[in-house]
Amino acid sequence: MNATATVETEKKMTAIEAALAAARARKAQREAAGPDDGDLSMDSPQPKRTERTKTLNEKVTADKSAKAAAAAAAKAEKETARAAAKAQRDAEREQRRAAKAAAAANKKATHMSKVERAGARLPALVGDFAKNTYEDIVSNLGVDQINAMAMHLQHVVRTKMTQASMGTKLAPGQKVTIVTSADPRFIGAEGTIEKAQRIRCFVNVPGSKKPVYLFTSDVKVIA
Repeated sequence: MNATATVETEKKMTAIEAALAAARARKAQREAAGPDDGDLSMDSPQPKRTERTKTLNEKVTADKSAKAAAAAAAKAEKETARAAAKAQRDAEREQRRAAKAAAAANKKATHMSKVERAGARLPALVGDFAKNTYEDIVSNLGVDQINAMAMHLQHVVRTKMTQASMGTKLAPGQKVTIVTSADPRFIGAEGTIEKAQRIRCFVNVPGSKKPVYLFTSDVKVIA
């Protein structure tokens, strides 16, 4: 081997050794820096999860938890609003029921007050016999029998009043006093005969909008 060939060989060996040294230096640098995420060759071991991957997973988990919490809060708020609306409807319904019951009670009280006023205008019963008989009837008979008794008594009254009226003669313009009446408001009132019939008459009474219709025996001529 000549000198020139020897020099060329030495140069090639120096270059190879330099390349190997450089490769060893890069490998040592990679090992010092840790595994490379991009190095996924079959010969290289699988890299461990990096901090970046861990952060992304935690963020996804946190987002899911936040969404679940928001959904639960929205559901709870909706249920609370629904319950509040139902409670308000129930309260309003109860108020309407109470108002209706109060109106019915007030209406009943109004009707009873009218009945009581009408009762207060009835003529007084005279004598113990009349009072005791009345108390015995209303205390011991049912409403149906009391009503039947009242209808029988009304018939008796009509019969007697008709009989008495047949003998009474009246004329328009006469001044009369009402001594009996189906409407007790006019008992004792004075008026003027407007029209006289065989057993009936019409009497103009001050304060009355229309003439009072009576039996002729219901009135007494003022002398």
